[in-house]
Amino acid sequence: DTIQRKIFEDHYSTLGISAHATQAEIATGFKRALTKLNSKHQADQRNRARLNAAHSVLSDSDAKSAYDKHRKFVNTTTLFLASASVSL
Repeated sequence: DTIQRKIFEDHYSTLGISAHATQAEIATGFKRALTKLNSKHQADQRNRARLNAAHSVLSDSDAKSAYDKHRKFVNTTTLFLASASVSL
């Protein structure tokens, strides 16, 4: 899970929303995550950058479509690799 997270950042989980979220839910998720980050006084640059990247991609319909295709491919590949474990 940690390796997959380093390879592919899941913008939906970053914002705490489902993959079928509407634009309104994306905006609400972004605001909620940003508020939570600020309220914990952990507004470091890395977390803020992750939130901004997630919102930027998911709020643009063309970028969201491309992201969803890539996300589906990564998830399918990860499942395949996990099921094809090889003993050395």
